[in-house]
Amino acid sequence: MSAILKTDASLLTEPARQRRIEVLSTLLAICRSLERMQTSPGSRSACREVYAQLAALRERERSGRPFRP
Repeated sequence: MSAILKTDASLLTEPARQRRIEVLSTLLAICRSLERMQTSPGSRSACREVYAQLAALRERERSGRPFRP
């Protein structure tokens, strides 16, 4: 179990951080597109919630705060 909790040092490199930012940006774009396609207010609201969480993760990465797997 303790092996699962260890942070892989490769996740802390600058290229890995940049890649996470790229992936989060792509997911944000997909989420925004999905929100536009939704017809029910509940589905649009769910998309907005996911978008907000992804945006917060991306901002955390951009600010340079440590990555926590």
